[in-house]
Amino acid sequence: YKAAQGLQPPLVQHLRASAISSAFDPKAEALHFQLTTALQADENEFGCPEGFELDAQGEFCVDRDECSEGPTPCSHSCHNAPGRFSCSCPLGFALARDDRNCRDVDEWAWDAHLCQEGQRCVNLFGSYHCLPDCRPGFRVAPHGAGCEDVDECLEESDECHFNQICENTPGGHHCSCPRGYRTQSPGLPCLDINECLQLPQTCAFQCQNLQGGYRCLCPQGQTLLRDGKTCIPLERSDQNVTTVSHRGPLGPWLRPRAPFPRGSSHAWVS
Repeated sequence: YKAAQGLQPPLVQHLRASAISSAFDPKAEALHFQLTTALQADENEFGCPEGFELDAQGEFCVDRDECSEGPTPCSHSCHNAPGRFSCSCPLGFALARDDRNCRDVDEWAWDAHLCQEGQRCVNLFGSYHCLPDCRPGFRVAPHGAGCEDVDECLEESDECHFNQICENTPGGHHCSCPRGYRTQSPGLPCLDINECLQLPQTCAFQCQNLQGGYRCLCPQGQTLLRDGKTCIPLERSDQNVTTVSHRGPLGPWLRPRAPFPRGSSHAWVS
């Protein structure tokens, strides 16, 4: 009665039928019969074939419903049959080698053409999903509607080092130095630009270099115009106030400054 032994040999036990029913399948145009039977137990072995058990009187072998016994032999669905049982799995799963437990099916491994061109197949537990195949630097937009750029400057704070400024670009990013500084090479700090060494000369009289900027100075008795570079004679009415300007990474700004002591030069900081 085992599969390895082939077909069941001719019965030597008595067969008892307790119920019979029939049902017609109009689609298949077939009449199906169902017969409830029991085998008489072998008097010599006092036992029943595999998948059967003695009835209450101990005379006949009746089918043992493995699916109703606990624990169930199947991980998902169990189907009883005379002398045996079978297991089945829901959609998206397949039986493992033991024919009892269900395992997830990787649909893409079975059929690489499940998703359209330009999409990639993502395996889910018991299912799969087609998502846009986004290039590096992009990701799937919410609800799977196309691809969107990844802003590395917002999401990855360590992309640019030292005092570099991160600029997002489509599909990537760029690290640059603030105004008044220049780059050396990737991974190195920004270097200050000495504006006082540039040609044409930055200041009309005297230039003082600062970190990220510079300062223009004028001789005694002169002050700077609003361009922050040109010196003009200081009018007598303006001798009580000296204007200071600083030009750096944040741009120029102006503020009043206390007058210099007698004998010193007036300066416009730029």
